[in-house]
Amino acid sequence: MNVTDPYCLTLALFSLTFVLSLAIRYLRKPKGDQLPPGPTGWPIIGNLFQMVMNQPTHLWIQRVMENMQTEIACFRFAGVHVIAVTSSEIAREVLREKDEALADRADSYSGNLISHGYKDIIFSPCGESWKLMKKVMVTKLMSPTTLNKLLGDRTLEADNIVTYIFTQCRSMTKSVNVRDVALTYCHAVMMRMMFGQRHFEEPAEDGGLGQKEREHMDAIYQAIDCFFSSSISNYISCLRGWNIDGEEAKLREAVDIINMCNDPIIHERMHLWRNKGGKETEEDWLDTLIMLKDDHGMPLFTFDEIRAQCKS
Repeated sequence: MNVTDPYCLTLALFSLTFVLSLAIRYLRKPKGDQLPPGPTGWPIIGNLFQMVMNQPTHLWIQRVMENMQTEIACFRFAGVHVIAVTSSEIAREVLREKDEALADRADSYSGNLISHGYKDIIFSPCGESWKLMKKVMVTKLMSPTTLNKLLGDRTLEADNIVTYIFTQCRSMTKSVNVRDVALTYCHAVMMRMMFGQRHFEEPAEDGGLGQKEREHMDAIYQAIDCFFSSSISNYISCLRGWNIDGEEAKLREAVDIINMCNDPIIHERMHLWRNKGGKETEEDWLDTLIMLKDDHGMPLFTFDEIRAQCKS
């Protein structure tokens, strides 16, 4: 190998940077941390190699915890500590008593892309922005007044799904797919409450989802699958954007489809409310997000924050 070759020098520099970044993150770990027991890992990379070699990861974690006879365990993937809990009592303590200490969301490529830079309530780290979005969610979007106002939309979709099932049952050539029925109803209710409409384009003749709605729903579940996948780039930040295991390409495609469906509606509605005076009343969640004002009378959320909220 010619060490003067620019390609070789670049590869060597990248490898050195990669190893040093892992070492720095490993050495920065406080020595006095009280962490739950976990499987023995390798220096620097921890249990990352074991995770890659034992897919799916959640089943491997469960087997390890069963072998260790523990209901709480700590797995170290490079510089990230992942604590798994199988006990309902411990989970209750984590979610209630220790909520403030454990409220931060882990930094990840998928979370950053889906939330447009952690601008929504699900993926954003605990802080003033997250507290503001949580307050909006509790007092505005999910308040009893708003839910009662949107009861008619949910009732309408309940009637629609019954009609859809009836249509499927009348067809002698088709069997009723319960999963498809449940997804159709959930997507329709979500669309009604968020955007005030069921379809992006023309409705399907059988009362189910149209082609664009089905693409939208499939993209949502693809993004969720990518978020919960055990991608190496979630734990080694310098590998993000390289599509090492193919998950990043799938995620980008899914997010592009969601944006392609959602963005025109958000743009049109923002133009309607902020440039043309809006409608008589706020009819759905999107109207509420657009019309919220801060203490100075300025819009509370930007376009990116609204589109991030529409995904959560």
